[in-house]
Amino acid sequence: MHHTLAITLITLGLATTPFTVQAGQVILNPVLGVQQNDTEQITVNSNVITFKNDGDTGVLGFQGGYLFDFGLALTGEILLSKIEFENETAGSRRGEINMGSLTSQATYYFNQDQRFQPYIGIGLGSMGAEIDNSNTNIDMEGYRSEGKVGFLVQFNDTMGLTVEYKRTYFSLEDEDNDNNTYKSRGNYLGAGFSIRL
Repeated sequence: MHHTLAITLITLGLATTPFTVQAGQVILNPVLGVQQNDTEQITVNSNVITFKNDGDTGVLGFQGGYLFDFGLALTGEILLSKIEFENETAGSRRGEINMGSLTSQATYYFNQDQRFQPYIGIGLGSMGAEIDNSNTNIDMEGYRSEGKVGFLVQFNDTMGLTVEYKRTYFSLEDEDNDNNTYKSRGNYLGAGFSIRL
């Protein structure tokens, strides 16, 4: 009981302790997350592809940009992920979809003078995917959009921790065959190590 109370008081104290806000900062933020996609199966070149784990996948990424002193951050984010699947048409042969996106983001941070800073943001960018197995090899391109909410806990003037949720949407097409498409809404939950310079 006493330990729980002490931890709670320390956390609240850290979150509400003011610190000096610099005039503008470069943001560097490596991130890890989990992406849940609503689409669990697609058909490409008459092959039925069923995703493992319902299309859910781990995500590795990096954000970089600039934070203005009034709370607005303009950043770019790179995300990489891989989805494994079974090709039902080709005798359940296994394969994978390697996906990557580059998104421009606008994020607003509240409570700039506090350790605990909630934020909201939007993003829009390009996305690509390579579908690869012994019977199917297709490159797709398209766009990705997102809305996000999260918070930053700033440990000091340089380092912090971010946790965020995103509602995402992407639309991909095969340039060589308009019938090959991959579209999905989804949910992303991730955390990152924030560096401000």
